[in-house]
Amino acid sequence: MTRTQYLHLFACLAVAMVGLVACDKNRDGTSRGDNRTEAGPATMSAEQSETSTVPVVRDESDTVSVARSEPGAASVERDVVTVTRGFVFIDGQYVPLPYRVAIQGDTVTINGQVVYWQWRPYQWPAVAEDPGVPDWVTEDTPLNKLVSSGRGPDREPGLAIRKWHYLENTYPPDQAVEEMVAYLRALPFMESVEVDEVQEGRYFLDVSLKTKHGKNDFGITFGSCVCMEDEEGEEYDPDAELEKAKENQVSKLSKNLALFYRNGSQHFSMREEKLVARNLFLLISTVQSDLSTQEKARVAYAMGMSGPWEFVENFRHSEELAERLEGLRTRLRVAPATRDEVINELPAKFREDKSWPRRPD
Repeated sequence: MTRTQYLHLFACLAVAMVGLVACDKNRDGTSRGDNRTEAGPATMSAEQSETSTVPVVRDESDTVSVARSEPGAASVERDVVTVTRGFVFIDGQYVPLPYRVAIQGDTVTINGQVVYWQWRPYQWPAVAEDPGVPDWVTEDTPLNKLVSSGRGPDREPGLAIRKWHYLENTYPPDQAVEEMVAYLRALPFMESVEVDEVQEGRYFLDVSLKTKHGKNDFGITFGSCVCMEDEEGEEYDPDAELEKAKENQVSKLSKNLALFYRNGSQHFSMREEKLVARNLFLLISTVQSDLSTQEKARVAYAMGMSGPWEFVENFRHSEELAERLEGLRTRLRVAPATRDEVINELPAKFREDKSWPRRPD
């Protein structure tokens, strides 16, 4: 999608990919916030047993197959694609091969676990009371507490989202935009707010944020439910976007990348196969070492993983993972990174202050 399409797509939301990948403006090609080899058939449910399985060649090793079915109930997987490359970690745990990527309701799942929620246009309820800046907001507050879109079950929209919709329902467009920029700049954990785009007479604001405890800029778009069409006048199609999201997961896995998910979305990836061979071995050996939890999280953070605590504390040893990593390093002839190497890639202020990353309260 083009930039303009995205602006219309997220018309009812403020969108931020914290360490996740879509809106992270990291210039070095890694993601934060916000960066699977033997062929085998998919394990299919009873509802899918009547569908056909058609091999799909995605690379020379032919490690992808697909089973197509018609859309059904939300609890039923459809358009299942089986991938036997890549490395998947969900909520800190390694997921063994093969990877069954499917659409299930409004989600994309891998082996039955949600890794993507598809937003659908809807009208936000009016926010009658100014949320202000609560006492719990400090210099250490993580960005996701501010800009969480509220997608998925039992997830509330972030503080800035509620503030934006309060302003939208209280002030004319230009004043609402000015008030929102001033609000963001006054937050105790905000280092800078750069206005990228405004549209006179419209409830629209596109900004880049940098927090005092973050390494990268994050792009966020605030908008209103005005237009659900792209710049060519075509109606936004959530089902098509859901299919694109599924294909995106398949593509990354087929390239043998490492993908990390939590709370139903991707929050980190290793976006080149050689990077997986170099860094993933170090990451796994570090979290299984006798180092302190803080030092383990520090190594993960240095690699680009925002909020590494869950991974550090939940990871468990996997013989399959160890064998696959050794095979990958041997095949690519890549030496694993050292802790000093990855720590030295951090900006000076993070190298010198060993309290980073700080665990949120």
